[in-house]
Order: sequence, then structure tokens, then C-alpha cells
Amino acid sequence: MHFLGITIFTSTRLSMDIDTKEKFRENRDVTLPQKMPSHYRISLHIDDEEVVQQNARSYGYRVLRICDPDPDWVQKVLDEAERVRKIEENNN
Repeated sequence: MHFLGITIFTSTRLSMDIDTKEKFRENRDVTLPQKMPSHYRISLHIDDEEVVQQNARSYGYRVLRICDPDPDWVQKVLDEAERVRKIEENNN
């Protein structure tokens, strides 16, 4: 099945795409960076762009910057995900 040009494999993915579209409608009058993980309840954004890291500081979301080539990227992602999980667990 296709939804907005994205192949859908599970009903969970479909509901996430619909939620994303609704969130876009809610925020269309606000000028924000293209990537705003905190608006979609994403705890950790992983990216290679410096501007995303800068926006994370300005807009208050967590980002892990992984640049190519990085042979240890998998372990860095796992370690940071665990660190964020513990922070969020302690905040709840």
C-alpha cells in the first residue's frame, strides 16, 4: 500500500504518517526548522548535518551527530539512546 508516496508495511507506520500530516497542519503558521523532532515526540534525532545540531541547541531537542566515516557509529547510537532513555525514565 502507498500513502503519500511512502510504502506502508504496518498499520503503525500508517498512523504515524497521518499523525505527521496532522502535526504539520497544526504548525503551518509557525516558522520552524525543517527538522523538529520534539514536535513529533521523538526523543533523539540522529543526523549528520551541523545545522541540525545547531537547531537542537536553539529549539531544545536532543541530537546525536554522526559523520561519515565513523566505524563506531552503531555503538555511539546505542550508547546515546540508552543515556536518553535513562534521562526520560528519571523525569517521569
